[in-house]
Amino acid sequence: MYLRLVGAIFVDSQWFKKIHLPSLKKLKLDNGYWEMSLINALLSGCPILESLDAYICAEDYDEIRVPPTLKRLNTTVDYGNQ
Repeated sequence: MYLRLVGAIFVDSQWFKKIHLPSLKKLKLDNGYWEMSLINALLSGCPILESLDAYICAEDYDEIRVPPTLKRLNTTVDYGNQ
C-alpha cells in the first residue's frame, strides 16, 4: 500500500494521533511545514512502513521517529530563514 500527501493539507493535530495504517509500506510527504510531533504521530500509526520520502520544513529540532521496519529513507529538511 502506498500513500502520497502532497500540497497544502490542513489537519487537526488530534486527528493524527488516531491514524492507524497497518498495511502502509510506502509513504511520501511533500506538504511544506509540519511540526515534527505530527510527523511522528503519523509514523507511529504505520508499523510496517518500509519506505519514507519526506520534504519537511522544520522550525523545531525534534527527532523523526521511524519504525524499525524502515528500509529506505529519503529526506530533505528546509530550516526556513534560520
